[in-house]
Amino acid sequence: MTNPTSFARRRLVDEVIDHLRTEISSGRLASGSRLPPETKLTAQLGVSRTTLREAIVVLSHDGLVDVRQGDGTYVKPPGATESSLANPSLREVLEAKSPILIGLVKLAVTRRSEREARDLDRLATELSTAIDAGHDDDIRLTTAAAESALAAAAHSDLLCRLARQVSSSLDDATLASSDRGEPISESARYLVRSVRAVIDRDPEAADRHVRLWLSARASALAPEQTRMEYVAAETRRGPRASHARRTDAPPGAS
Repeated sequence: MTNPTSFARRRLVDEVIDHLRTEISSGRLASGSRLPPETKLTAQLGVSRTTLREAIVVLSHDGLVDVRQGDGTYVKPPGATESSLANPSLREVLEAKSPILIGLVKLAVTRRSEREARDLDRLATELSTAIDAGHDDDIRLTTAAAESALAAAAHSDLLCRLARQVSSSLDDATLASSDRGEPISESARYLVRSVRAVIDRDPEAADRHVRLWLSARASALAPEQTRMEYVAAETRRGPRASHARRTDAPPGAS
Protein backbone atom coordinates (compact mmCIF):
# COMPACT_ATOMS: atom_id res chain seq x y z
CA MET A 1 0.00 0.00 0.00
CA THR A 2 1.27 3.49 -0.83
CA ASN A 3 2.41 5.52 2.15
CA PRO A 4 1.05 9.06 1.58
CA THR A 5 3.34 10.51 4.25
CA SER A 6 6.43 9.15 2.47
CA PHE A 7 5.41 10.54 -0.90
CA ALA A 8 4.42 13.90 0.61
CA ARG A 9 7.97 14.13 1.99
CA ARG A 10 9.32 13.07 -1.38
CA ARG A 11 7.54 16.03 -3.01
CA LEU A 12 8.82 18.33 -0.25
CA VAL A 13 12.38 17.15 -0.94
CA ASP A 14 11.89 18.07 -4.60
CA GLU A 15 10.71 21.56 -3.59
CA VAL A 16 13.79 22.07 -1.39
CA ILE A 17 16.07 20.89 -4.23
CA ASP A 18 14.41 23.30 -6.68
CA HIS A 19 14.63 26.17 -4.19
CA LEU A 20 18.32 25.63 -3.47
CA ARG A 21 19.09 25.22 -7.18
CA THR A 22 17.45 28.59 -7.82
CA GLU A 23 19.33 30.21 -4.95
CA ILE A 24 22.62 28.91 -6.36
CA SER A 25 21.93 29.76 -10.02
CA SER A 26 20.76 33.28 -9.11
CA GLY A 27 23.86 33.94 -7.03
CA ARG A 28 21.95 34.49 -3.81
CA LEU A 29 23.94 31.52 -2.55
CA ALA A 30 27.31 32.72 -3.82
CA SER A 31 29.88 30.48 -5.42
CA GLY A 32 32.25 29.13 -2.77
CA SER A 33 30.03 30.25 0.10
CA ARG A 34 29.06 28.03 2.99
CA LEU A 35 25.40 27.14 3.39
CA PRO A 36 23.81 28.19 6.70
CA PRO A 37 24.06 25.63 9.51
CA GLU A 38 21.56 22.79 9.29
CA THR A 39 19.43 24.03 12.21
CA LYS A 40 19.17 27.54 10.72
CA LEU A 41 18.46 26.31 7.18
CA THR A 42 15.72 23.91 8.30
CA ALA A 43 14.08 26.75 10.23
CA GLN A 44 14.28 29.07 7.20
CA LEU A 45 12.81 26.47 4.86
CA GLY A 46 10.31 25.04 7.32
CA VAL A 47 11.41 21.44 6.75
CA SER A 48 12.84 18.62 8.82
CA ARG A 49 16.54 17.79 9.03
CA THR A 50 15.82 14.53 7.20
CA THR A 51 14.25 16.37 4.25
CA LEU A 52 17.11 18.87 4.08
CA ARG A 53 19.78 16.15 4.24
CA GLU A 54 18.16 14.22 1.41
CA ALA A 55 18.02 17.36 -0.74
CA ILE A 56 21.69 18.08 -0.03
CA VAL A 57 22.60 14.52 -1.06
CA VAL A 58 20.95 15.05 -4.45
CA LEU A 59 22.60 18.45 -4.94
CA SER A 60 25.95 16.92 -4.06
CA HIS A 61 25.29 14.11 -6.53
CA ASP A 62 24.66 16.79 -9.19
CA GLY A 63 27.94 18.52 -8.36
CA LEU A 64 26.35 21.76 -7.12
CA VAL A 65 27.52 21.59 -3.52
CA ASP A 66 30.47 20.11 -1.69
CA VAL A 67 29.72 18.39 1.64
CA ARG A 68 32.80 18.58 3.86
CA GLN A 69 32.64 16.23 6.80
CA GLY A 70 32.79 18.20 10.06
CA ASP A 71 33.02 21.55 8.26
CA GLY A 72 29.77 22.18 6.42
CA THR A 73 28.30 22.35 2.93
CA TYR A 74 29.71 24.77 0.35
CA VAL A 75 28.45 25.98 -3.02
CA LYS A 76 30.82 24.75 -5.67
CA PRO A 77 32.42 27.37 -7.93
CA PRO A 78 31.28 26.91 -11.56
CA GLY A 79 34.76 25.84 -12.65
CA ALA A 80 34.91 23.22 -9.91
CA THR A 81 31.78 21.37 -11.03
CA GLU A 82 32.76 18.20 -12.83
CA SER A 83 31.93 18.35 -16.51
CA SER A 84 30.46 15.39 -18.31
CA LEU A 85 32.72 13.25 -20.43
CA ALA A 86 32.82 14.26 -24.07
CA ASN A 87 30.08 12.33 -25.90
CA PRO A 88 30.67 8.91 -24.34
CA SER A 89 28.68 5.94 -25.55
CA LEU A 90 26.15 4.39 -23.23
CA ARG A 91 28.28 1.27 -23.01
CA GLU A 92 31.37 3.28 -22.03
CA VAL A 93 29.47 5.04 -19.25
CA LEU A 94 28.02 1.79 -17.93
CA GLU A 95 31.47 0.20 -17.96
CA ALA A 96 32.86 3.16 -16.01
CA LYS A 97 30.05 3.20 -13.47
CA SER A 98 30.43 -0.46 -12.51
CA PRO A 99 33.89 -0.47 -10.84
CA ILE A 100 33.31 2.96 -9.26
CA LEU A 101 30.04 2.05 -7.53
CA ILE A 102 31.32 -1.39 -6.55
CA GLY A 103 34.39 0.25 -5.00
CA LEU A 104 32.30 2.82 -3.15
CA VAL A 105 30.06 0.14 -1.69
CA LYS A 106 33.08 -1.87 -0.54
CA LEU A 107 34.46 1.17 1.29
CA ALA A 108 31.07 2.18 2.69
CA VAL A 109 30.70 -1.19 4.44
CA THR A 110 33.67 -0.43 6.70
CA ARG A 111 33.65 3.37 6.76
CA ARG A 112 30.00 4.36 7.16
CA SER A 113 29.13 6.19 10.36
CA GLU A 114 26.09 5.50 12.52
CA ARG A 115 24.46 8.69 11.25
CA GLU A 116 25.09 7.59 7.67
CA ALA A 117 23.64 4.17 8.51
CA ARG A 118 20.45 5.90 9.69
CA ASP A 119 20.28 7.95 6.49
CA LEU A 120 20.81 4.82 4.40
CA ASP A 121 18.11 2.99 6.37
CA ARG A 122 15.65 5.80 5.69
CA LEU A 123 16.45 5.82 1.97
CA ALA A 124 16.15 2.03 1.76
CA THR A 125 12.72 2.25 3.40
CA GLU A 126 11.59 5.03 1.05
CA LEU A 127 12.88 3.12 -1.97
CA SER A 128 11.06 -0.04 -0.88
CA THR A 129 7.85 1.97 -0.48
CA ALA A 130 8.25 3.47 -3.95
CA ILE A 131 8.94 0.02 -5.43
CA ASP A 132 5.83 -1.47 -3.81
CA ALA A 133 3.77 1.44 -5.13
CA GLY A 134 5.27 1.10 -8.62
CA HIS A 135 6.07 4.82 -8.88
CA ASP A 136 8.97 4.86 -11.35
CA ASP A 137 9.72 8.58 -11.02
CA ASP A 138 10.05 8.26 -7.24
CA ILE A 139 12.13 5.11 -7.67
CA ARG A 140 14.57 6.88 -10.01
CA LEU A 141 14.93 9.88 -7.69
CA THR A 142 15.41 7.72 -4.61
CA THR A 143 17.89 5.36 -6.28
CA ALA A 144 19.99 8.40 -7.22
CA ALA A 145 19.82 9.61 -3.61
CA ALA A 146 20.73 6.14 -2.33
CA GLU A 147 23.74 5.87 -4.64
CA SER A 148 24.87 9.33 -3.51
CA ALA A 149 24.46 8.35 0.14
CA LEU A 150 26.54 5.22 -0.45
CA ALA A 151 29.22 7.36 -2.07
CA ALA A 152 29.22 9.76 0.88
CA ALA A 153 29.48 6.84 3.31
CA ALA A 154 32.63 5.63 1.52
CA HIS A 155 34.50 8.80 2.59
CA SER A 156 36.54 8.99 -0.63
CA ASP A 157 36.41 12.44 -2.20
CA LEU A 158 38.06 11.32 -5.44
CA LEU A 159 35.73 8.37 -5.98
CA CYS A 160 32.73 10.57 -5.12
CA ARG A 161 33.77 13.09 -7.78
CA LEU A 162 34.25 10.34 -10.34
CA ALA A 163 30.86 8.87 -9.44
CA ARG A 164 29.16 12.27 -9.93
CA GLN A 165 30.85 12.75 -13.28
CA VAL A 166 29.83 9.30 -14.52
CA SER A 167 26.27 9.75 -13.22
CA SER A 168 26.00 13.06 -15.06
CA SER A 169 27.24 11.43 -18.24
CA LEU A 170 24.80 8.55 -17.79
CA ASP A 171 21.93 11.02 -17.42
CA ASP A 172 22.98 12.65 -20.71
CA ALA A 173 23.42 9.33 -22.49
CA THR A 174 20.00 8.02 -21.45
CA LEU A 175 18.06 11.28 -21.84
CA ALA A 176 16.31 10.14 -25.01
CA SER A 177 16.00 6.49 -24.05
CA SER A 178 13.64 4.56 -21.82
CA ASP A 179 14.13 1.36 -19.91
CA ARG A 180 13.55 -1.76 -21.91
CA GLY A 181 13.49 -5.21 -20.39
CA GLU A 182 13.15 -5.60 -16.63
CA PRO A 183 11.13 -2.82 -14.96
CA ILE A 184 13.11 -0.55 -12.66
CA SER A 185 10.80 -1.53 -9.80
CA GLU A 186 12.25 -5.04 -9.99
CA SER A 187 15.94 -4.18 -10.42
CA ALA A 188 15.85 -1.51 -7.69
CA ARG A 189 15.24 -4.24 -5.13
CA TYR A 190 18.90 -5.23 -5.59
CA LEU A 191 19.98 -1.73 -4.57
CA VAL A 192 17.79 -1.90 -1.45
CA ARG A 193 19.49 -5.17 -0.49
CA SER A 194 22.95 -3.71 -1.08
CA VAL A 195 22.14 -0.69 1.07
CA ARG A 196 20.82 -2.95 3.84
CA ALA A 197 24.02 -5.01 3.65
CA VAL A 198 26.15 -1.85 4.01
CA ILE A 199 24.14 -0.97 7.11
CA ASP A 200 24.73 -4.50 8.45
CA ARG A 201 28.44 -4.36 7.50
CA ASP A 202 28.04 -7.45 5.33
CA PRO A 203 30.62 -6.99 2.52
CA GLU A 204 29.70 -10.13 0.56
CA ALA A 205 25.98 -9.34 0.37
CA ALA A 206 26.64 -5.64 -0.34
CA ASP A 207 28.97 -6.53 -3.22
CA ARG A 208 26.72 -9.24 -4.65
CA HIS A 209 23.60 -7.09 -4.75
CA VAL A 210 25.22 -3.92 -6.07
CA ARG A 211 26.65 -6.00 -8.93
CA LEU A 212 23.19 -7.41 -9.63
CA TRP A 213 21.76 -3.86 -9.53
CA LEU A 214 24.35 -2.65 -12.05
CA SER A 215 23.82 -5.67 -14.28
CA ALA A 216 20.04 -5.33 -14.26
CA ARG A 217 20.20 -1.63 -15.14
CA ALA A 218 22.70 -2.27 -17.94
CA SER A 219 20.49 -5.05 -19.31
CA ALA A 220 17.51 -2.68 -19.33
CA LEU A 221 19.32 0.35 -20.74
CA ALA A 222 21.51 -1.25 -23.38
CA PRO A 223 20.63 -4.93 -23.91
CA GLU A 224 21.98 -5.03 -27.45
CA GLN A 225 25.37 -3.50 -26.55
CA THR A 226 26.02 -4.63 -23.01
CA ARG A 227 28.01 -7.83 -22.79
CA MET A 228 29.70 -7.18 -19.45
CA GLU A 229 30.13 -9.71 -16.69
CA TYR A 230 29.22 -7.75 -13.59
CA VAL A 231 28.84 -10.52 -11.07
CA ALA A 232 31.90 -12.39 -9.86
CA ALA A 233 31.61 -16.17 -10.23
CA GLU A 234 31.67 -16.80 -6.49
CA THR A 235 28.74 -14.44 -5.90
CA ARG A 236 26.33 -15.82 -8.52
CA ARG A 237 23.46 -17.47 -6.73
CA GLY A 238 20.06 -18.58 -7.92
CA PRO A 239 18.10 -17.81 -11.10
CA ARG A 240 18.27 -14.03 -10.58
CA ALA A 241 21.99 -14.15 -11.35
CA SER A 242 21.12 -14.69 -15.01
CA HIS A 243 21.75 -10.94 -15.44
CA ALA A 244 25.44 -11.66 -15.00
CA ARG A 245 25.88 -14.37 -17.60
CA ARG A 246 28.14 -13.53 -20.50
CA THR A 247 26.29 -13.51 -23.82
CA ASP A 248 29.18 -13.67 -26.27
CA ALA A 249 27.81 -16.75 -28.04
CA PRO A 250 26.69 -16.13 -31.63
CA PRO A 251 22.95 -15.87 -32.34
CA GLY A 252 21.30 -19.26 -32.40
CA ALA A 253 23.92 -20.92 -30.22
CA SER A 254 22.57 -22.87 -27.27
